[in-house]
Amino acid sequence: MTDADLQFNEDQEFARPTAAAQSPVLARLVLKTGIVSTREQANYALLGIAVIGILFTFFMLFSGGSMSAPHPVFKEGQNVLVSPGAPMP
Repeated sequence: MTDADLQFNEDQEFARPTAAAQSPVLARLVLKTGIVSTREQANYALLGIAVIGILFTFFMLFSGGSMSAPHPVFKEGQNVLVSPGAPMP
C-alpha cells in the first residue's frame, strides 16, 4: 500500500464548536430577556451595567460622611443653648 492509496475520513462530526459560535453566558441571558436583539447590543448593555456598578461603588465609597470634627461632648453643669425640637445633649 502506497501513500497515494491511504485515505482519511475527515468528518467533523465530533469537532468542538469554535469560539465565535459560542456566546458568553451573560450575553445569552440579556438576549433571552428581549431587551436587546443582537449579541453586539448585549455586550454594550453589559458594559453599561458594569459602568453603572462602578460609578455606584465610587459614590458609596466617597459619600460616606464628612471629615469634620465630631460633635462636642457637654459636661454636666455647662450652659447650653438648644434650639426648639433639637435633642438634648
